[in-house]
Amino acid sequence: WSIINPVVASKINVLRSMCASNFTQVLSVSATESSTVQCSSNTITLNINAQSLIPTGSIITVFGLNAKTSKSGIQVLMSPPNVMTSYRWSEANCLSYCLPGRPCAGGNCFTSSSTVAYPQRCMPWCDSDSLLLIVVNTTFKSASLSLAVENGCVPNQPPPALAVAVNGPGFYSPVTPITQTDIILSSRTAPTFLSLGITQESTESFDASSLVWRGSSLGQRNTITISFSLNIDVYSGANFTVTGLIASTTPSTRAPLIRS
Repeated sequence: WSIINPVVASKINVLRSMCASNFTQVLSVSATESSTVQCSSNTITLNINAQSLIPTGSIITVFGLNAKTSKSGIQVLMSPPNVMTSYRWSEANCLSYCLPGRPCAGGNCFTSSSTVAYPQRCMPWCDSDSLLLIVVNTTFKSASLSLAVENGCVPNQPPPALAVAVNGPGFYSPVTPITQTDIILSSRTAPTFLSLGITQESTESFDASSLVWRGSSLGQRNTITISFSLNIDVYSGANFTVTGLIASTTPSTRAPLIRS
């Protein structure tokens, strides 16, 4: 056909030129996280840098982010904000396992015949990895992805095999593994108090409304204030337990009042 139709000959030459060109691009990708605390919310940030402009209509693929997400799925934000058109998230198929015959519950392994915890933590096992596809709306060379996930409750988990690839019109980058010293999604920090303080009323005063003396002396009405901060998010329904609070137990003493 190229001999008969010069248009076909021209197209063949263009295709040969494209095939002879090197469309392979090298990506530079790094990852950071907002929290290393077990069972806490976490934001994974992927910084993507390309050698040349990534064209409109390209697809960014993120492999291996095998993390827990909320019931509504993963939350994805991209900067600059006008780069992303849409995204598609496929959840990983992961289970927690223990030695044969020992069930896993709450991150702990238990004996098969009782509810006694066995000195071993559950380990994750994924039959299939997660997949995140992002459609690009405009050209860019550098961008960052923010992915809202949840850390696992098992400490010191093995890092996921995170990788990123970009494919588009005249643009191709092979799968680029993210290798760095920081271990993403390892849940290496245990939940703990960052600060904890207990105070009581420091001055004595007469409460005319209830006709009682307030203060910290014997027989006076006292207010204990407990203040704290945590390294993990606290959601509605969480239970806080205070033990060792000893007060008068006379019949005239009313139950403690709790104010937040």
